Amino acid sequence: MAPYKRFYLFENLFQRQHPEVRFAKPVKECECTSREKSNYRICKLLFKNANMKFAGEHYLAKKIFAGCRGCPYCRIPLMQFVCPELCPKGLSNGPCGGTKVDGKCEVADSECIHSKRFRLALWKNELDSLEDRYIRAAV
Repeated sequence: MAPYKRFYLFENLFQRQHPEVRFAKPVKECECTSREKSNYRICKLLFKNANMKFAGEHYLAKKIFAGCRGCPYCRIPLMQFVCPELCPKGLSNGPCGGTKVDGKCEVADSECIHSKRFRLALWKNELDSLEDRYIRAAV
């Protein structure tokens, strides 16, 4: 590590270690819509412990509210109530390297599920949960 800030490879890499660095306010694009917020609240109420229950339980409601594709192990509560099977590559622990700047997926012409997860975690102030938890793949 270099002793001078100008030599850091990434700016704001050590934000927690340097309290003098002020956190920037999230940009407008990172805010959840009211539809996403209400959908999150409904899913949290209905599927709070879905990862501990039979995967087929409440399948129709999961399909409507979270886009469930019926995998053998439900990971919806671990993913801010966004089904990881909606990702064309099936990634559940973070975006691939091909996510575009506007949050679009490189494979499908839709928004990356991980940008949606990020917005929801930012809204709920749970950004640490995106790094703390490893989500196993549905086999």
